[in-house]
Amino acid sequence: MPALTALIIVSWLLLSTASAADWQNGQGYRWQELKVPATGRTYLQRLPASATGITFTNYLSEDRALESSVRTSGSGVAAGDVDGDGWCDLYFCGMENPNALYRNLGNGKFEDVTARAGVACADQFSTGAVFADVDGDGDLDLLVNSVGGGSRLFLNDGTGKFTEATNCGLVRRFGSTSLALADIDGNGTLDVYVCNYATVKIEDRPNARFDSVMVNGRPVLTAIDGVPMTSPELTNRYFVDAERVVRELGEADILYLNEGNGKFKPVPWTEGRFLDEQGKALAKPPYDFGLSVMFRDMDGDLAPDIYVCNDLFPPDRIWLNDGHGKFRAMVEPHRAQYLALLDGRGFRRHQPRWV
Repeated sequence: MPALTALIIVSWLLLSTASAADWQNGQGYRWQELKVPATGRTYLQRLPASATGITFTNYLSEDRALESSVRTSGSGVAAGDVDGDGWCDLYFCGMENPNALYRNLGNGKFEDVTARAGVACADQFSTGAVFADVDGDGDLDLLVNSVGGGSRLFLNDGTGKFTEATNCGLVRRFGSTSLALADIDGNGTLDVYVCNYATVKIEDRPNARFDSVMVNGRPVLTAIDGVPMTSPELTNRYFVDAERVVRELGEADILYLNEGNGKFKPVPWTEGRFLDEQGKALAKPPYDFGLSVMFRDMDGDLAPDIYVCNDLFPPDRIWLNDGHGKFRAMVEPHRAQYLALLDGRGFRRHQPRWV
């Protein structure tokens, strides 16, 4: 039995043996302390790198962190059987160091196969990754996100060797964090939703120079450090509030339709694919600070809906699927019920920056 499966079964057995009296009730949830009998054995123990063969460490120097605070949010891990031998392999994302793929040899032993697999991604600050069969050939392909480099796709030949699909349609810019996959339109292919945060935030540029003009008595930004506001990395992301303080928004997420054979097409936010709570087409994308996303059927109609967890002041987003790949924002108060346990929606003010 693969080690990951065994771990899940052991955890379920430990929890299932507790009586109803062991559960403590909270507002909308319950919890219990995990107890191991005094006479029992330890179910889980930390294994050293010398035993597992996994020596990966995610490294980020202070200098590179100071260039962009977004990089300090960390990186993810993907798990899946990439070579079809029945064992769950592990892929680790790195910031200032290359990513690493470890082949599971069984019995808690792993082998670093990054070089021959061709998935090091040494030229980027990697954030998130996922294994999924995106081209429908029966093996697990690899999607990798990065800060400033967007998303990349590596196609698996079935033996755990990968080739990057450089013309797959994925956008290679933005500060992409996590991603999720589901067949949103029922055509049998896995579509992809990519969360974007930001590549560099204005707080990382303490000496930024703002250019502006007065429009109807209010300042409107025209450039930051000489870069016009019409550039892709700045457009719709910065504005001046009533107190003449420059405010910053995140980067828009991207939903991709899978056209087959590992080809993707970005879905426009403003052409009727996404609707607001009143059922009207969005006038512009949500420029949020995207952290994490998942597909789940949240209204029981068997279609995968979208839940996006955002950082800072933007609210988390819940998009309900009509079953054909079109989404409508969940209407309050139903949305509030899903978000009642979240406490990260408060507005955190940035340091004032006067125009």
